[in-house]
Amino acid sequence: MVFSSHFVDALEVEHFVAAELAERRFRALEAHLERCPSCRDAAADERRRVRRRASMAAAGGEVLTDTGSVALVGTRRRRMVSNAVPTVGALLTVLAFVAVLVAAWNAGGSHARADLAASVSAFTSSGTPLSDYDIAELRRSGWTCPDLRPNGLTMTSSTGAKSGDLAWVSITYSGLQGAVVLTETRSLAAGAGAPAARAGVDAEQFTEGAARFALHSTLDDQGTAALRASVVALAAEADQDAQSEPASGWDRLSRGFTRLVDPTR
Repeated sequence: MVFSSHFVDALEVEHFVAAELAERRFRALEAHLERCPSCRDAAADERRRVRRRASMAAAGGEVLTDTGSVALVGTRRRRMVSNAVPTVGALLTVLAFVAVLVAAWNAGGSHARADLAASVSAFTSSGTPLSDYDIAELRRSGWTCPDLRPNGLTMTSSTGAKSGDLAWVSITYSGLQGAVVLTETRSLAAGAGAPAARAGVDAEQFTEGAARFALHSTLDDQGTAALRASVVALAAEADQDAQSEPASGWDRLSRGFTRLVDPTR
């Protein structure tokens, strides 16, 4: 911007107000302002801007000039924080979703059959009480430990024991139609098949895969037969799961989400 026939420009006005001109030029410009109202007004405007900047700085804010406007840095910072809130919220949501996926992936994995001996390390020959979570861990290590709730039977108690190369889990179930005690026996020796029938056991015994089951039931014949069929199907599924290739990503996640909702599955 030029003032008074190109004699004084805006930059010279700024230097004049700041007393940054050489003395000879300063005196000449001072004399010119006495005769030129336009340049005198420009110098007055510059002095007002200088005072305003000084006032804002004293108040703790930094003055920003943009096409002649003045803004406080404090206002800009508040705007930046306001804009950052949705971004932070979205980031936290993504992180939470990833954490759930990782937890589901870990929960959905199945242990190899080689972990069978490790799964009964806490068993004693006299019997060790087991919780629902202990039973869930045994299932993930290759044991059947069937969930018979679809048959109307709820697990009420369970124990685990071992002797030599054999380990067994006895689970008591109860329901409106009666009670059931199911004992699952497995060999801890590598490559061993299903154990032989246990002598002196007053219960129906049958083999499925690498496990031998002893079933004592107060259900009627039809209920007992249906129960045995369920145990056989679940045992076959557990053996297939333990011996198969790793589950696909989606199957593993699906199983993991199920276990996160119900850790006893």
